[in-house]
Amino acid sequence: MKNKFATFFEKHFVKKKRDCTNCGKSVDAYVKRCPHCYERMGDGILPPRFQNMIFLTDYKLLLIFLVGTVGSILFRLLFIQGLSYVSMDNDLLVALENLISSILVLSVFACILSYDIKDVLNSFKKTVYHLRPLVAALIGLAVITAFSYAYQAIFNGCGYPIADSDNQTALVKMCKNWPALTFFFVVLLAPLTEEITYRLGLFTLLRKRNRYLAYVVTILIFALGHFNFTAKDIVNEFINLPLYVVPAFVLTALYEYEGVSSSVYAHVLNNLISFIIILTVQ
Repeated sequence: MKNKFATFFEKHFVKKKRDCTNCGKSVDAYVKRCPHCYERMGDGILPPRFQNMIFLTDYKLLLIFLVGTVGSILFRLLFIQGLSYVSMDNDLLVALENLISSILVLSVFACILSYDIKDVLNSFKKTVYHLRPLVAALIGLAVITAFSYAYQAIFNGCGYPIADSDNQTALVKMCKNWPALTFFFVVLLAPLTEEITYRLGLFTLLRKRNRYLAYVVTILIFALGHFNFTAKDIVNEFINLPLYVVPAFVLTALYEYEGVSSSVYAHVLNNLISFIIILTVQ
């Protein structure tokens, strides 16, 4: 007879499985398409839109979101406290703070996903044989880029050019002063951390209950995470907010329809383009 701990662990931390009707391998019961042979598996527990999403138990999803948000803040505070007596360039301090925080968050994610890492890796592995997630990412990137230029062109045409948000201003300073260090955080680690936190963690958790609520909450929290509530020009922060809301919507849709690999690809490419523009144009 199982003890209470074993029963609790199995209920909240062990995923439901079912056999693929095509290759016979045991996969997540929620998926509509087998991550091994990429064949449809027929009716599952959830609607077809979940076919490429990664499903974990609610406890793990909530833990991922908390680590990616609250945990990230705590890691930054500990880092700042640890270097409080060290004389260092402020931009270098911020760059190191973000880099080390991202590494620590991803390390905790690896521990949380230790039993599910194959599902995450399969989302990237299948793009080697099936280019659809990558193509979708490129289309999503085009949408994000087109909106950004159109949105700024409208304000420029009205004689009110949009100034950079505080988040963007800090990013530009880090990229120009410490480009090599900032590259790893901005282009590689930050997109992966944010996609796991907001899409795999928060969106999946809420999507099990209500799709519209999941989109609204995920998009708002992601956008407000790049918003400075203590900025001197708070109006400018609100004007810049759609430049985060629309990308958040696109990335969330990519995750829902094509999986975490697609949203990560789009996020990485978007940040890479921004990084190149900062170094070569601004």
